[in-house]
Amino acid sequence: LAAVAAHGGIERWRTLGGVALHLHAAGPYYPREGDYLFDPARNRAVARFRDKHDAAVEWRYDAKRGTIMKDGRCIGSPKQRAKVGGLLSNLLFWFGVPFKWVDPGATQRGVDANRYFVTYAGVGDTPRDWYLVTLAPDRRVHDAIYVASGFTTLLEFKSVWEEWTDVGGFLVSIRRRVEPKNGFLRALAPRIAYQMSDVRIGQPLDDAAFAPPAGCP
Repeated sequence: LAAVAAHGGIERWRTLGGVALHLHAAGPYYPREGDYLFDPARNRAVARFRDKHDAAVEWRYDAKRGTIMKDGRCIGSPKQRAKVGGLLSNLLFWFGVPFKWVDPGATQRGVDANRYFVTYAGVGDTPRDWYLVTLAPDRRVHDAIYVASGFTTLLEFKSVWEEWTDVGGFLVSIRRRVEPKNGFLRALAPRIAYQMSDVRIGQPLDDAAFAPPAGCP
């Protein structure tokens, strides 16, 4: 796809190594301020932040399980840990655009010169997800209308990528906005945006950073 080439190429994506960044999240689910380490090649992530009681919280995702730690202790019910795993997996997906849209099992169909449609029928945990992607004139991703079937199939959302920045030969969208596609719902919905800073690629990776510590479920 032209978008993959415009974003640095698939080989650059596969050789990023660790990606460290700070994320300011305006919206639900994620901490307002957090430091993250992504392992895009193996779909792993860690988030570190302080909660409203100033406790040190760490989320981990090893591509299979979510782990929650608070002041060095493992906490959380199985449902809460699964939610954290899903949240980190979600961030990894959006960080990986447009490369995630050419993963094995993804199907791309051109709509017109600037748009294409992506589906994942029969693939992964959310095979009913779909994305209508719009490219900017420079072939970078501009926005995508999508259904997140893990949340609901009744609403369509729009994700808009802004401030594409070259970081070591890899394009990173410093800001991403999310809103309902429907104009009436958009007027009522809270403003959701994710702003990244201090993005560094090629960071060292340690398997122990992503796995649950010994004795944790």
